[in-house]
Amino acid sequence: MEDRWLSVDVIAACLGIKRTRQELEVAMTNANLAWEVVFELFKNFHKFNLGDYKRFDDEGRGMRRFVAFVQRAARLDGGEFRPRGKDVFELVLPGQDTLLFTTDRDKALQQEALNLLGLEHPVVKQWLDRYTSLNPEERAFIGNIEGNDDETGLITIWQVVVHGKGGQVQQRIVRLGISPTGERSPYLERLSKDLLKAYPCRKGVSQDRNTVNRMVNGTASELLQRKLVYSGFLPEGASYSYKLLACLEVAL
Repeated sequence: MEDRWLSVDVIAACLGIKRTRQELEVAMTNANLAWEVVFELFKNFHKFNLGDYKRFDDEGRGMRRFVAFVQRAARLDGGEFRPRGKDVFELVLPGQDTLLFTTDRDKALQQEALNLLGLEHPVVKQWLDRYTSLNPEERAFIGNIEGNDDETGLITIWQVVVHGKGGQVQQRIVRLGISPTGERSPYLERLSKDLLKAYPCRKGVSQDRNTVNRMVNGTASELLQRKLVYSGFLPEGASYSYKLLACLEVAL
């Protein structure tokens, strides 16, 4: 009787080992299949290289431009946007309560009184909507820029939205300089970085209205597309839209 039960135990143990082996084989098969699926999904991806993403770090220049915009917008409304400490600013506008802002997200989360300075803040968004909806005649002016003694032409600034094949959307502000002969002018594009140093021209208009209109609505479109392709901002198969933000006729 004991031998009989011993045989049953041995058979049961063997069946358990067989079942466990089958389960392991199924698990290994599933693991191999999962690996193959993942490999197929990612085989066309480049290896991750942190150095490739350094170009997205502008060392705070974008935030400094943003702060400068808010300061100018506040002044135009009769107020002031002034520093109150490291990464902290105070917004004072006529007839409104004083608001504290910070460019540091952690500080904004830790202190309820601090507003995070960003594009979606109601005050900032109101300014952005106001200035991006200006009429065309309020986007253009005639003048010169400090440091320029002999170059004339057009400085145009565009908001470009690129729609990629995979549904990605990217935005960029593009500066495009156009010479009087209708060619791209890198010199005027560099000069546009000092746009806030513009002043009224001394000798008057250098080009007639029809010429300027033809260059902005025709020549500029062609030059803009070439620049987008050359800079790599417009990949193959992508589409884009653009909007004129500002136009300066540089006249001496």
